[in-house]
Amino acid sequence: MKTLIGLTALASLVATIASAGALPEAPNSRDSSPVAMVGISYNFGGRVVDETVGLTFKVLSSDRQDRAVVAAGVSYFPWAPKEKFGLDISTGYNFDKVTALVGYDLLNKKPQASLGYTNTYKPTRAVTCQPGFVLIGQACQPFQPA
Repeated sequence: MKTLIGLTALASLVATIASAGALPEAPNSRDSSPVAMVGISYNFGGRVVDETVGLTFKVLSSDRQDRAVVAAGVSYFPWAPKEKFGLDISTGYNFDKVTALVGYDLLNKKPQASLGYTNTYKPTRAVTCQPGFVLIGQACQPFQPA
């Protein structure tokens, strides 16, 4: 019961942190979408390499670069003697085509860190000019009536 309460509190905290900056950046930018991550995972608390290093596949909450994300995934530990699979929930950050995550492996009952490739994108911002200026190319120029 304590584990369930702790995991619920962790999931609520992660969702709150991830949604804190969820306002759209510009009217013309597309919404973020879930995206897959493929990479390596490391479970803390086991024998090094034998049961700690694995391959992971996760689904992330956002495909935007420079954004906090939540994730859920599975890991495969090829050298583990017993539990070869893991199921985890994580939180982390999307960088340029790379995501770093920390979380908890529910099957192996160990904290986990993972790093992997993610197809992220950087949204474009709409350029707006202050009153009295007009947009010419990508620069704001003073308005000069004809």
